[in-house]
Amino acid sequence: MTIAVEGGFTTYAVCELETYSDATLNLYYRDIFLAATQKRNLVEERYQYLYGNLGFKDLEEVEALAQKRAAVKE
Repeated sequence: MTIAVEGGFTTYAVCELETYSDATLNLYYRDIFLAATQKRNLVEERYQYLYGNLGFKDLEEVEALAQKRAAVKE
């Protein structure tokens, strides 16, 4: 499988995907397709999982902390 590339993050993403086997790509596509049909945001889910494991209640709590830290730097 060949994927067209257009610079920046796209180059990174394509290079990453090129390392996956066809079986892995098919499973990845299935997961993305299923999430799209269910109107789920996989990136948001990833960060909810990550920050939940770091002890945060939700992404709103993370955002509030980031805004508070940004205000202190101003």
